[in-house]
Amino acid sequence: MARKFSACKGKTLCRENDTECRTRDRSLQEIHTTRRLFDGLGSLIVDMGYRNINDFLFYVASKVSKRVAHLKNLKRQALSNGFHRMG
Repeated sequence: MARKFSACKGKTLCRENDTECRTRDRSLQEIHTTRRLFDGLGSLIVDMGYRNINDFLFYVASKVSKRVAHLKNLKRQALSNGFHRMG
C-alpha cells in the first residue's frame, strides 16, 4: 500500500516510545535509513568537491524517480504473471 511521505520537522520531534516519529508516522528505522542516505550523499558531494550541488541533487532525484518507476513496473508485472498462472 502506498503512503504519502511527510518530511521531518526536526530532531526534537523524532521519538515517541522509541518506535516512531511523533508527528510524521515514520518508523525510527525509516528515519535512520534516510539519514544514512543523506550522510552518504553529503559525503560524496564533499569528497568529489562538487560546486554545483543542486545540479547533482537534481540528477540524483531524477535517477531515483526513474528507478522507482522501473521497480514498480517490475512488481506489477510479477504480480500480473502470478495471477495469470493461478487462474
